[in-house]
Parts: sequence; structure tokens; C-alpha cells
Amino acid sequence: MLIEASFPSPKQRPSYILIVLRYHNRRNHQAYLSHRKRQMKKLKKWKSLKERNRRCSGRSS
Repeated sequence: MLIEASFPSPKQRPSYILIVLRYHNRRNHQAYLSHRKRQMKKLKKWKSLKERNRRCSGRSS
């Protein structure tokens, strides 16, 4: 236990902290892109349905 206490903790080193921050930043960005991709696909689907309904309702009048 005394030997362990004499070694510096890797979690307190700035290089370790930067590695962890880069990792989480990259993962969060990937999650954002994935979520945005799904939302844009869903929005595109709804827009096409809306336009289709608009065109169909215009023909019957």
C-alpha cells in the first residue's frame, strides 16, 4: 500500500484528462450525428406525406 501511494495517480495527469475529454467529446458528437440523421429522415418522411396530401386534396377540388 505504501508503494502504491508513492506512484502518481494517472487520473490526475493532464494528458490522461485530455484523453478522456477527447473520447467523450467524440462519442457525444457521434451520438449527435446519429440522432440528427434519424430526425432528418423522419422529417423528410413527414414532409413528403404532407406534400402528397396537399396534391391529392388539390385534385378533388
